[in-house]
Amino acid sequence: MTRSRKPKHVSAVVAAAVAAVVLTGVAGAPAGGAVSAPAAVDLGTLGGTLSFAAAINDRGQVVGASTTSGDAERHAFSWTKQAGIVDLGTLGGTSSQAVAVNGSGQVVGNSLTAGNLSEDAFSWTKQGGMVDLGTLGGTFSIPEAVSASGQVVGGSNTAGDAAFHATLWKTRP
Repeated sequence: MTRSRKPKHVSAVVAAAVAAVVLTGVAGAPAGGAVSAPAAVDLGTLGGTLSFAAAINDRGQVVGASTTSGDAERHAFSWTKQAGIVDLGTLGGTSSQAVAVNGSGQVVGNSLTAGNLSEDAFSWTKQGGMVDLGTLGGTFSIPEAVSASGQVVGGSNTAGDAAFHATLWKTRP
């Protein structure tokens, strides 16, 4: 007998439903046994017509990307209930996106550099702003996760864009 595997999109739907429950604070059924549906929260945009959330930490800080006014550029953002949506900027290019955030609020993502010549991984903190993490000599790098201690993992092109390798960046949040 062969076991069928759940399609990946089923796991994504379940994860989204769990995130919605966490965001709205719905921990269980109210008195009387009635179940209320989770409420969606509009995080807004940076003035454009598109935004998407990529990650959330245990404090409810959400990160992702949004288009700016006139949909001219796409910028990484951080959203909290207290501050709303905050533009994290770019590394000098026209596009950035946030992909992960740790419990300390350190955000990682990737951004086009000045002249849109390279797309580099970045780390952002409220205190230090956006810092270019660089590449392994190529013109592209992207983080996937950031640890509680501020270490970042992802991948990067090597010199001459000859190969793409797993990468560890050691940062200080």
